Amino acid sequence: DAAAELKMTIAQLVNLAKYNMLDGSNRHALDDLAANHGIVIPADTSYDIYKVITDVIHDSKEMRNLIDFVDMIWFIYAHKITVETFDRVVADEIQDFNPLQQHIVKLMMGKSGLFIGVGDDRQSIYGFAGADVYSIRNMQETMHKHGGIVVMPLNQTRRCPISVVNYAKSMVADFDAMPDAIQGSIERIYTDKAIELMNPTDMGLCRTNAPLV
Repeated sequence: DAAAELKMTIAQLVNLAKYNMLDGSNRHALDDLAANHGIVIPADTSYDIYKVITDVIHDSKEMRNLIDFVDMIWFIYAHKITVETFDRVVADEIQDFNPLQQHIVKLMMGKSGLFIGVGDDRQSIYGFAGADVYSIRNMQETMHKHGGIVVMPLNQTRRCPISVVNYAKSMVADFDAMPDAIQGSIERIYTDKAIELMNPTDMGLCRTNAPLV
């Protein structure tokens, strides 16, 4: 119903605000977040949603006995918690880092730490968790100011057969299969046919949170 949808909208914006280190008081910033993540802020409500978001963020900062996964990360920023620094910080999938995670990486590096990041900005899928689509570019700029960067392309895939790579290269040209990769094959199988081919012990995998059938 409308009340449940409103509650969900507020919860989403609260989490996104935390991921972006916002306290909720900047309405324009919240509007931009909502627009970037496809969230519609209802105008015909008796609630001042912006005030509710600000209040929730303020209250959750003091609720140390009730935290969720977002708070585990956000508390470092909100409470200015001192983090341990390291000579080397290694992170994977950095294309899915949100601004808060980027901030924590900088804290972990201290003044002289070395950062090694692996990612592909064409594979960002964590928008629901506030992923910054410019994460890699922003982190490169940060590391350049920190002391310089070296970009090392990983342009050979050990995961895909030749047929899959050749098909993908029509969209993404700058990578190749390994010399010893198998040829493989590509088949288009639609839902009704797939169900006929599946056995009771088979398992299907997909990168979506919607039901397969």
